[in-house]
Amino acid sequence: MDRTTPLERLAAAHGVATTVPGADGELVDVSEGTLIAVLGALGVPATTADQIAFSLAEAEAEPWRSMLPPCTVVRSSVGAQVPVHVTDGDEVEVHVELEGDEGVVELEQSDVWVEPRQVGSRRVGRATFTVPDGLPLGYHVAVARSGGVEVEAPLIVVPDRLDVPPDDVIVRALAVAVASLRSQSSWGVGDLGDLVDVAWTAARNDGADVVLVDPLQQANPQVPGSLLTNRWVDPVYLRVEDIRETGYLSSADRSLVEWSAEEARDAGADAGPVDLDAVRTAKRAALDVVHQVPRSPARQARYEEFVESGGQALENFATWSALVDHHGGLDLPQAVMSSRSPGVHAARARLADRVELHRWIQWVADEQRADTHRRAQEAGALLGVGQTVVAGSALDGPDAWASSTLVARGAAVGSAPGAEDAAGSVRHEIAWNPRELARAGFAPFRDAVRAAARHASMIVVDDAGALFRSWWVPGGARASAGTYVAQDSEALTGILALEAHRAGVYVVVDDSRLADATEQQGLADRGFVGLDDLRRPPFRGVRPGVVARVTSRLDAPLAAWLAGEDIDLQDSLGILDDADSARRVRRSERDQVLARALRAGTTSPDAAEREQVEGLYAWATRSGAAMVVVRLADAVGDRRVPAVRAAGSDYPSGRLPLVDANGALVRVEDLPQSARLRALFDHVRPDA
Repeated sequence: MDRTTPLERLAAAHGVATTVPGADGELVDVSEGTLIAVLGALGVPATTADQIAFSLAEAEAEPWRSMLPPCTVVRSSVGAQVPVHVTDGDEVEVHVELEGDEGVVELEQSDVWVEPRQVGSRRVGRATFTVPDGLPLGYHVAVARSGGVEVEAPLIVVPDRLDVPPDDVIVRALAVAVASLRSQSSWGVGDLGDLVDVAWTAARNDGADVVLVDPLQQANPQVPGSLLTNRWVDPVYLRVEDIRETGYLSSADRSLVEWSAEEARDAGADAGPVDLDAVRTAKRAALDVVHQVPRSPARQARYEEFVESGGQALENFATWSALVDHHGGLDLPQAVMSSRSPGVHAARARLADRVELHRWIQWVADEQRADTHRRAQEAGALLGVGQTVVAGSALDGPDAWASSTLVARGAAVGSAPGAEDAAGSVRHEIAWNPRELARAGFAPFRDAVRAAARHASMIVVDDAGALFRSWWVPGGARASAGTYVAQDSEALTGILALEAHRAGVYVVVDDSRLADATEQQGLADRGFVGLDDLRRPPFRGVRPGVVARVTSRLDAPLAAWLAGEDIDLQDSLGILDDADSARRVRRSERDQVLARALRAGTTSPDAAEREQVEGLYAWATRSGAAMVVVRLADAVGDRRVPAVRAAGSDYPSGRLPLVDANGALVRVEDLPQSARLRALFDHVRPDA
């Protein structure tokens, strides 16, 4: 007997979870208020019994109202069957227009009988067409014609499986937060020139095979750990002196650039937090000067090719950036609130010079990213650079502005309460409406993956769970008042595989928090390499063939984690409900992790803290992992927490430079002579 309520059945029909894991791991019911609010964000009325009954009927009838499904994702060797809905008895034909005008494939109708349905005043029949296996990989278009009506929908053919890295060698990776770097050449905060130097040192001196880079997109200043955009590079990471046209500045203009550099370097001259706004302002002024220098015909042609390939997406980002410049912040007026707002066309024309500047900045960023990857490989890092894919971006950022029709209004994505964060968090990230996202061919996700895979050999998906579900929090509510909304995992993982295949990159997915073993196995079957974090329960060590990580980019460095200093920090900031309990949990976790390393023989009972750090990395190396990730902060003895995931906190998240165990600034120039860095890499050698 079905004991679910009509509201629960409606939620299930739209992929909204009605139960979620509680603090003890047991399932708890999601409140009616949350279900109603999340359904409302999806555009589904559910406030009254009549609305629920109406929406249930609509959910059942909706597929029959559309001639084609919103989007069809097909594995290349399997093919698929596509349901096509037309007035009962009408003829229908379906074909596929291949990407890049490569031809047309007519689809054959299969002999599948489905009883027609009455949908409103129309009796609708279903015809089933077969997409054959072996279609070319790519983003195609399915076209159906019936009764004088033609309908199009995306049809995406994806690889069955990616090639995985060879398992007979341990890859050693260095994880770098570019924002934490300081050097004599950079302007107060690390840049892509610094990254080249770090990659060279790590490859030549320490034997690193790949340098994994934290996101290069601009961070959301209001929500630590979140991004304004998951596609476009923050100009603060550009090295102005490496732009070709800088060499052709007049003496007067060169002086302007040098003054800007001095101002920026003053903002990040010591071991304290850098004033990112001051650096960004100074660098923007310098870029404005360099942008005025005429480009050679060859470089102008390359720039125009970049702009053409960037298409409307680049135009939208450049327009949004110009609007933010003009209005002095992210709070844009109603007339230009989204790319579809009535005032955007006139504003784009009025701000044409600023729009052009931001197009050019992204071209320069693309050039410097390509140079970084190439030079890292030349230095001996066979895999060059690995980039991070972050699924989410800010509600008031350029991604939401450009794709406002795909955004579910009235909810934001956050993280669910759990063992690592008892309260959860509201990250104020975009809640993409799954159905609208499908109609758009999952373009925002595709573009985020494509941006990361460009000029890289490897991409790391920060949170594999986001490929299956997102934690939606109704507007104004606490994170604990949210629930999960299902994502089309077959489509998302397929597109991830397709973009990786096209770019020729390996894919690493942080699946360590997935509780469902079938989800982990499904990702592995795609050819994605899993990731295990040695500090996460159940402290089982590392699965053979996956990536071993000891600390992640937003967590405390290992020495600080072992000492519980991040717990002390959160307590001092007033963001822990029960600090004593958190400390007890941490001591238990630390003891379990060290006990595993002790049994493996990589540390000793009386080991000092540095020896414990080295021993844990050695344990990771002996575990059968395909790759071991060394975090640069651990390698130099840094103890400071890079970010506190609490909106409104005064903590300088993302603004702290790299320091040693004594708190002294560590510059890029110091790394080649760093005995501690070399010693830690010695512990992750296969023969260590």
